[in-house]
Amino acid sequence: MTAPITRVLVAFGSKRGGTAEVATAVADTLRSQGLTVDCMRAAEVRDVASYDAFVVGGALYAARWIREARRFVVRNAAALRAHPVWMFSSGPLDDSANRQALRPVRGVAALMAHVGAQGHATFGGRLAADATGFPAAAMAKTHAGDWRSWDQIKDWARDIAYTLATLPRPAAPPPPRPARGLLATVCLATGITAMAGGFALIASPDGALVHMPTSVLSHSPFSTFLVPGLLLLLVVGVGNVIAGWRIAQNRFSANAWAFAGGAALLAWIVTEMVMLRTINVLQLVCLGISVVIMTDSLRRRLDERVDAASRVVQAGH
Repeated sequence: MTAPITRVLVAFGSKRGGTAEVATAVADTLRSQGLTVDCMRAAEVRDVASYDAFVVGGALYAARWIREARRFVVRNAAALRAHPVWMFSSGPLDDSANRQALRPVRGVAALMAHVGAQGHATFGGRLAADATGFPAAAMAKTHAGDWRSWDQIKDWARDIAYTLATLPRPAAPPPPRPARGLLATVCLATGITAMAGGFALIASPDGALVHMPTSVLSHSPFSTFLVPGLLLLLVVGVGNVIAGWRIAQNRFSANAWAFAGGAALLAWIVTEMVMLRTINVLQLVCLGISVVIMTDSLRRRLDERVDAASRVVQAGH
């Protein structure tokens, strides 16, 4: 028989203490339901390997989660994907969160999709009348008060405990897909090569370093290779290097960066073929590489969505 889930981490990001108090209430409620719970600031968490489930909360500022909460999710995405995860936000300085269920803000919704979170709640915020700093001091003049509903917070935590009681302990996460390393390598190699070519064109706008006369630009809007060199360096080169690094680190939005890098390479090669009126083996190889990058990044993104949806469906049963 599979062992039940027993150990939960409540990680939170809080600036003025209000969200920290919400996290503490969630943790205390989970403990009252028989779970072993650690409640910690997100920035102070060093190891997540021993936990069976996670609750991650963050204060909202200008419709964005506080930075330490965002970083926690991104840094521990692989572990979070393999376990049940819930998220909460604290911030509205009115009774809107008490009157109706508020959808997560766009950034939090993206993080939820990234790790396959099973649920989210938005709770009211708290702002002291003597709050200092901009814009808190200005907002305190009209929105000071405590808008948190402790019954709502505790009921939400009890629902999580009930759900966890019906779930088996997650299996060990599978090893990273080999394709991640391959895609990262292709993006990095493409980016470094493009940067080298861009530097060569910028250093020698007349094309001497690449053995290409400016006459080949006769059908383009450029008289030298300076602007094409800058585009090759910054758009294709730097873009693909960033994509390769994010893929290797399994960072948030890594697949979007990879797709954009592949699309930049595709646009560069097609434009080059049209303007220079040439078709050669190198151009065809680059076209193939761009298609591989774009296709594999889309496949990886689809796999992540399917995995996340599968886990949510399983939790519902």
